[in-house]
Formats: sequence, C-alpha cells, structure tokens
Amino acid sequence: MMGGDDKTAGGCWRFWPVLLLACLLLPDLVGAAERETVRVRLKWLHQFQFAGLYAAIEQGYYREAGLDVQLQEAVPHESAVAAVLRGEVEYGIHGADLVAERAQGKPLVALAVTLQHSPLVLLSRRDRGVDHLHDLAGKRLLLGPDAAELLAYLRSEGVQPGQGLTRQSFDLQALIADEVDAMPGYSTDQPWLLERAGIPYNVFSPRAAGLDFYGDTLFTTETHLRQHPRQVRDFTAATLRGWQYALAHHDEMVELILHRYSTRHSREHLLFEAEQTQRLMAPELVEIGHMYEGRWRHIADSFAVLGMMPKDSSLDGFLPPVEQLPRLQRMGRWLLLSLLGTLAALALVGYFLWLNACLRRQVRQRRKVEKHLRTSEERSRALVELAPFPVLIIRLGDGFIRRINRRCEEHFAVRREEILDRPVLDFYANPADRAALLADVAAHGRVLDRELQLRTNTGELFWGLVSVVRIEYEKEAALFVTLNDISAHKQLEQELRHRSRTDMLTGLANRAYFLERLEAEVARARRHGHPLSILALDLDHFKLVNDTHGHAAGDTVLCQFSQILLDCLRSHDFAGRLGGEEFMVALPETDLVAAGQVAERIRRTVESAPISLASETEVGITVSLGVTDLDGAQELGTLLQKADQALYAAKLAGRNRVVVASPGVGTPEDMAAPRR
Repeated sequence: MMGGDDKTAGGCWRFWPVLLLACLLLPDLVGAAERETVRVRLKWLHQFQFAGLYAAIEQGYYREAGLDVQLQEAVPHESAVAAVLRGEVEYGIHGADLVAERAQGKPLVALAVTLQHSPLVLLSRRDRGVDHLHDLAGKRLLLGPDAAELLAYLRSEGVQPGQGLTRQSFDLQALIADEVDAMPGYSTDQPWLLERAGIPYNVFSPRAAGLDFYGDTLFTTETHLRQHPRQVRDFTAATLRGWQYALAHHDEMVELILHRYSTRHSREHLLFEAEQTQRLMAPELVEIGHMYEGRWRHIADSFAVLGMMPKDSSLDGFLPPVEQLPRLQRMGRWLLLSLLGTLAALALVGYFLWLNACLRRQVRQRRKVEKHLRTSEERSRALVELAPFPVLIIRLGDGFIRRINRRCEEHFAVRREEILDRPVLDFYANPADRAALLADVAAHGRVLDRELQLRTNTGELFWGLVSVVRIEYEKEAALFVTLNDISAHKQLEQELRHRSRTDMLTGLANRAYFLERLEAEVARARRHGHPLSILALDLDHFKLVNDTHGHAAGDTVLCQFSQILLDCLRSHDFAGRLGGEEFMVALPETDLVAAGQVAERIRRTVESAPISLASETEVGITVSLGVTDLDGAQELGTLLQKADQALYAAKLAGRNRVVVASPGVGTPEDMAAPRR
C-alpha cells in the first residue's frame, strides 16, 4: 500500500489496526460489568458552578458510561490539586494556575475547560476609598489558597504582596463587615450578595490588564490517565454532555440544586449565577470543554514573566491526546459507522486485488474474486456517496482526482464533471502542503487530522481537517481523503489568540505579548548587531482625570493617547500597554539619539493635542518618557530597569519630559539632563 510494487498481504492487512482503533472510539460498544466509582473534588461548595456534573448524574450520563460519580465539596484552605495528588479523589476542578502547579513537577493533566474566561476578580468597597487597583497598596487584602491568578494581576500592575497585603481565608462576610478593604470573589456569585446587602462595590478584573485566563478546569493525574484511559475519556465526555443539558435548563438545575445539594443560596441567587456562568462559558462561540494549547502557553508565559513559574516550561503531557476523543464521539454514531463501513469496504478492495494477483492463473478462482471485487467496489461507491462529509479518491501516481461525493461538490463549489481528472494540487492554498502530506503517507501509510488551508473552485480559502489513507482503487494506487471544514474553529482560535495578546481597551499589545515580542527583538538585534531602543511612558497625573471626569473619561484618554502614540511610530515599531497609564515602545534598528528624537516628538504631539471627551469637554494631558537602548550583552530585565529608571528621573524632574539614559549607566543620577 506504500508503493506501486507493494504486493504483500501486509499492505492490505495494515488496515485492520486502523479499523480496530476506530471501533474503540465508538461509544457504548464495550460496557463494564460493574459501574466504577470515581470521586471528584469540587473547587468550592455546591452551587450552579458545578451544574454540569449534577446534570450528568441526574440524566444518567455517567451511568451510561458505567460510572458511579461521587462529588466532594471543597475543603477549607486546600485546593483540589492536593486531594488528587494524594489519591483521595480521581478528578478535581481547579483554575488556570493548574499550569503553574504542573510546572512545579506535579503530574497534572488538564482534561477540559468549562469556563472560557475566569470569573476570579478582586472586590472592594466603593465607600472605603479604594477606587483604583493601586489604592490597594498598604490596604488589608484577603487572598485564598488559589490566588495565583490575582497575584499575577497585582504584580502586573505593580502592586506587590509586601505592600501591606495579608493572606487570610476566603469569606465575603469580611468585606461586608468592613474587616478588609478588598478580597477575591467570583463575578458569577459574590456581586449578587453585595447588591442585596446594599453595599457599593468596585470590581477589579485581571482581564483589564490583559490577563484573560481560563476558569474552571477539569483535571486528573498522568498516572490515572495512563491506567484508566477509557474511564477518563468517558467521564470527560459525560461531564461535557451534562453541561450542555445544564445550560439549556437553568430553572430545572436550580431546583435540583436546592432539593438535592444545597440551600445555601436562594433561587434568585442561583439563577443569577446560572446567567453569569453561561456568559463566561460562551457556548454560542466556543464548544463546551474546548482548550487551546496556544492560550495555555500564553497563561504559562504570563505566570513566568511575573516570576510565578519557570520560563519556557514544557506543556508536554499537560494536554493529553485523550482530549480529542470526545470530539470524535460527537461526530455521531451514524457518521462513524458510515466511515467505518467505507474503510472496511476499501480494505476488502485492496485485499481482493492482492488475492487476484496471486491466483491469476486459476481462472475459476479469479472470476470468483473479480465478482467479489465488483460487489465490494459498488459498496464502497455507495458508502462514499452517503458519507456526510467531503470524500475524494485521488490517483497516487499523478495526483488526479478520480472520484468525489456530493458533499465534496457542494464544499468545493464545483460540479463532478468539472473536477474529475483535474490535479488535486489546484485546490491547495500552499502547494508545499501536498508534498509534506505525500511524504507522511509514504512513511506511515496514512495521515490523520492534518490541518490544511484549501481552496474552492471559486478561489475561496477555507481550513480543512484532512485524513488520508492509501488504498487500491480501480487497480491503481490511490489516496482515500476525507475532510471536515474547521474554518469557524480556526477563526475562533485566531480571535482567542488575538484577545490573549491584546489590551482590550486600547488595542495595543498587552504586557505579556509586548514582553514576548521585545525578548524576540532583543535576540534579533544581538544576532545581527543592530541597534534597539525602548521608550517607557507614563501619563502625568492620570488619576486626576479619573477623579475629575470619571472612569469612562479615563478610558477615552487612554484610547486616544494610544492612537496618538501609534501615529508617531513607524510600521515596524511596536507599542504595548503594561497596565494602567503605563506604556512601552520598542524601536528596532534605532540608536539612542534617534530614539530620543522619537520620544520628544511623542511628548510634543501629546502636549499639543487635547483629548475630546463624550461630555463635549476637552482635557489636556502630558506624558513623561524614559529612553534607553540595548547596551552590549545586557539582559532584557536590565534593559527594562534602565527604561524605568529613566522614566522615574523624568517624573522626578517635573514630568512632561524626556530623559535619555546615558550609555553604560543605569541609575537616575546618571541620566542625561531632562529635555522639554
């Protein structure tokens, strides 16, 4: 099957492992004699946050999978990670800092994400003088055991735990009783309590600083996954199925919680939580349970930049291949049976061709084989036509298309007579992809789930998830190709990637992505010996804008300032918002003198361009800038420190100034004289 001269039985029999593996993916074909007991440690107490698990129990989804699932509420001062690692439970629910726990050497495996956006926020009392995140310096702050995400948020905004912050237990009553100034909370839950208590409050979300992390994540250990792969697959699939039911039946799930699990919250409270949970899960945009490796990498990089986990920590094993199995199950039993029938028929074609070659001298046997062959080919043609996804059969020798089904006609916007005996290369967006695909088929006999960009007959591009198997078709070597359109999925991935890299308010790069690009630019500058300069910027007296005109006006100022900044830069320069009113600009191939000139141009432009507010008033702003360049072999941290020190010197000298760091020095006292 791997070449034109392959006449061995092995060439045909190699289909059977593929068929057997595909059969294993069918749900419910193999049942357990007894239901397995599995235990799950929840992240918190019983509430709508875990409605998907309740639904999977109540609707019998776990029972159908042969599982008896027991739920355990969270234990005070202990995360679910500890319970899972000790073997007290098989599964747990944790937050995005699961990846940081993994980086510490803990063998944790993420199975599915239920909350696409973390609900974790900081809550403060509006009547206690905490209106901005930086007001928390020196204040009383509670942080629970799962506060890594909020610590990352505080550090990204320059609020360090040493600034009067204390770590205590998690209890909203402490904020209501004015025992603390701020504390963590869930946006799906605690705001409802504060509203009912009549307490004015502020919400500080890490997403405001570009830290858009995953929320609740179902996980287990590598050992459990290795020893019980089928159980993990079935448990995960049943849980996600439960969430589909729960999101479609809010009222029913609330009644179930009240009657069977907890009366801690009222019906109105639980309905509020249900609505907020659905918003964070975004099932109309993202498939329930979906995880994207690139977003996990961004989360890990964010923790690493802030010193909360090692840099460049590997994600190998953190996202297992088993995460793909529920997706295959969701294709539906009928689709899988059609696909298996097609593969089985094609395997029979190859088998009988081999047999015909071996017995060609025996006329009666040959006629019998040819009769079976014709029957098998007719079956395969019928199954190809009935397949609910595009199918192509391509002659291996010249790459010409020999057969397609109706779905393929529709998808490629072409009639059958127009595409037959045309080179399949016409439909690749990148011809090199076909060469790579053929190389893998030659090496392994098949390719499974390869993401490729393809082209319709009208030139429209789309993304396909392509699988290829070598077959014999009409006594010629051929490729049996199936594909699924994943364009919407790829578009969503791109949107999520953009969101993970972008400051949502200004459209500039967020802190994590800016530092990632800057690090790459530093490496490039060193490699080629090119100059590189950076600017550190801070809007002067920005707090007064918020205090005088309100936060909406402050947002307007930040947005218009960002546009002014971009207008002053070249296309290959890049800018980022580090948090609050702090910005940074990288100037590739720009020496210190030229960078100082760019900074001065920005300063003058900002000073002379008042910002128009929605209230038809204008507010004048100024900006202070610190300038430095890459000096020899200095590290990125040193470069950033020099820029910050230059900015500090500009502030110290009266603001609305540019301070250029003298080459080779790094303290404010060594900076060049401020310029106006």
